[in-house]
Amino acid sequence: MIENYDIKTIIACGFYIICVIIGVVYLYKKRRYIKEGTLNKSHEEIYNNNK
Repeated sequence: MIENYDIKTIIACGFYIICVIIGVVYLYKKRRYIKEGTLNKSHEEIYNNNK
């Protein structure tokens, strides 16, 4: 039982960490788009403007 619990705990912690990283990256990008005033533009327009 202890070994199974350890495996599940490791998987849960890894999943939680991944979710936190994705959330931080999403908020950072969203904040940057708002700051640049490009939130309403499509990704293609943003990509072309950054060339």
